Amino acid sequence: MNDINKTNFFELSMYEGKIKMPKGFEINSDVLISKLFQENLLDNKFRSSKEFDKLNSYIIEYMYIQYQLPFRFLKTWGDYYKSKTITRPLRQFNPSFPEETGNLVALYGIDVSNCFIRLQYTDNKDLKCSEIVELKKNNFVIFPANFVYQISSFQEKNFNFIQTIIYDAF
Repeated sequence: MNDINKTNFFELSMYEGKIKMPKGFEINSDVLISKLFQENLLDNKFRSSKEFDKLNSYIIEYMYIQYQLPFRFLKTWGDYYKSKTITRPLRQFNPSFPEETGNLVALYGIDVSNCFIRLQYTDNKDLKCSEIVELKKNNFVIFPANFVYQISSFQEKNFNFIQTIIYDAF
C-alpha cells in the first residue's frame, strides 16, 4: 500500500511516489497542462484549480499521515521542457528570505516520459554528492529546497510537463 519511498541524505530526506487517487477522482492532466500554458504563454498568474487542489491535498495529507510531516503550501507554477534539453542548475531556497522560499520542493510529473532529476547536495562531511531520480507521469519527488537540481528531458517528440510546488514543513 505504501508506494512513497523515503531516501535519507544524512539529516535530509527525499520522498518520491505515485499519486493514487480514488476511482472517479483522478487528476485530469489536460486541465493542469492548460493552466500551465495560460501561465507561461499568456503571462497569467497561476490560479488554483480543482485538479491542482486534488494534487496538493493528496501530497499534504499523505505526507502527514505517513511521515507526520505537516506541510504548508506556499506557491506553485508549471513548466514545460522541450525534447533533449537539460535545465541550468536550479535552487529554490533563498537564504536571505527563508520564510518566503519554503524548505521543500515538490516536482510533479503532469505528463512526462524519459525525464530525470539530478539532485546535488552537500553531506555532513562537506562532500558534494548527487542523486539521479526518474520522474514519471503522475509521480512526484519532494526534496529540500537548498538542494541544487537539474531537469533532463530526453523524450524524442513531445514536451515534458512538470508542476513545481513549494512547501514549508514545520
